[in-house]
Amino acid sequence: MNRKKKISQKIAKRLKNASAKKSPKKKERYIPKAEREAMALEADHLNPSEK
Repeated sequence: MNRKKKISQKIAKRLKNASAKKSPKKKERYIPKAEREAMALEADHLNPSEK
C-alpha cells in the first residue's frame, strides 16, 4: 500500500506542477526601484503640465 500511495502522490504532484505552469500568473513582474524612478522621470518629461 505504501508503495502505491507514494507513486500516486508523485504523479499527482507532477500533474499539479504542470497545470500550475500552464495557468496565467497572478503576480505582476517585479520592477526594481531604479527602473521605477526612471519611469517616473520619463513620465514627468512627457507630461510636465500635470503638476
